[in-house]
Order: sequence, then structure tokens, then C-alpha cells
Amino acid sequence: LCVIDTKARLLSEYQKRMLEFLRGQAMNLLEFEASVSILKTQYMKARDSEISIRAFFESSSTCHLLIDSDFKVIHFNRALADFVLDTLGVEVRPGQRLNDFINREYAPDFKANFRRGLQGEPTTIERELHYSDRSIWWHITYEPAFAPDGSIIGVSCNATDINDRKRYEQKILAQNEALRKVAFFQSHELRRPVASIIGLVGLMQSTGPEGLGELVGLLNSAAKELDGKIHDVMDSVNAAYGQHGRIGDADPPRS
Repeated sequence: LCVIDTKARLLSEYQKRMLEFLRGQAMNLLEFEASVSILKTQYMKARDSEISIRAFFESSSTCHLLIDSDFKVIHFNRALADFVLDTLGVEVRPGQRLNDFINREYAPDFKANFRRGLQGEPTTIERELHYSDRSIWWHITYEPAFAPDGSIIGVSCNATDINDRKRYEQKILAQNEALRKVAFFQSHELRRPVASIIGLVGLMQSTGPEGLGELVGLLNSAAKELDGKIHDVMDSVNAAYGQHGRIGDADPPRS
């Protein structure tokens, strides 16, 4: 900071103090401008990061819910809000208690897992919950939510619909059970009539014409028994599959 004149002059003590004061003000303004520029840059980065995180959070099909230590809603995504509104007719709001919309069938277990989360213990479960118009299999995780200082401020609950995967697993289990029963019938129930038929054919080859009539009757009975066992196998397979379709119908869920 300087003072310009047409010729050299001496400054009074008052003028010197004023220049010193103005110099300090100028430096403060420069430092303030630099600080504002840094803060603005940091704010823009934080805002862009928040937008990206929120876009991912809101576009997820998983229901996300952040709960404080008093069992009240801190934050949630659109998937959860839409599901609760469509299923229960309740509009979720920040600060709302979970008792207003939590599934009553699952409430005791939910609260137990919530308390574990507050103690810093994450929990993962899979469970079928029943609603008025449908049942849904959920993959649910409970994780402690931390503040910047490391303290636990609540619990993050995330629920994903796994109905397709569960239906596929049930089809596979039904197929395995049906194949197990087929193997059992093949090794135990079908052996006797097949052995009878083989023995009767051998007798027919060594018996004269006068004894064939009786052997043919026995052979017919053994064939009917074998046919009945085959029908039993098919009935057992169909009963094991029920509504799960036939062998080969179980297509894996799309990822």
C-alpha cells in the first residue's frame, strides 16, 4: 500500500497509522476472498458428491431406512416411501416413529435386530413377510450408523425383495425331491415286478404249450403291477412339484 504525490512529502503519525490500518484491511479482504474461493470450491465438490449419492440412493430398488436411537425416522429413499404408501396407505415422514408403519408380524424381531445395531452389531436375515394382498421374501440388513466422531447415532436398515430368487430355489428343491423319489421307486418298488416279468419270460421259454396260459396270466398281472408302479412314480413327481412346474421348468432368476 502506498501514497503517490507530485513531490516527496513526509507523512504525519496519524497518516502513517491510517495507512497501517488500511493495509491491514486490504490484507484481510484478500485473505477473505481467498477463503471464500476455497469454501466455494469445497462446497461445489460436496454438492456434486451429494447429488451423485442421492441419485444412486433414490434410484435403488432396495428400500433404505435410517433410524435414530429413539426409533424415529431420520432418512429414507423413494422405494421405501412408495412401498409403505402402496401397501399400508401411510406416508413416511422424517421424525415419524416406526410403530406407525412397521409390519406387526415382524415388529418384535425388527426391534431386536435394531437394538443389536445400536450396540454396533450388524445383522443379516432372510424372511417372508405377509401383507393383506401378497407375501414377500425380503433380504434385510441392519447396520450401525456412525457420526463423524465415531459414535453410533442410529441404525441403517436395508430391505431387498428376493421373491424371484426364493421361487427359483423352491423349484430346485422340488425337482431334487421328485428325482429322489424317482430313484427310490426305481431301486425298490419297480424291482419286484420287473424281476417277476423276467422270471416268467424264462419259464415261458422252458414250458410246453399246455402251461403257457397260466404263465401268460401271471405275466399280465406282473405287467399291470409294473404299470401301476410307473403311475405311482409319475403321481409322486407331480405331487412333489405341485405348483412349481415340471422338470426343466425352473429358470434361474435374472440378475
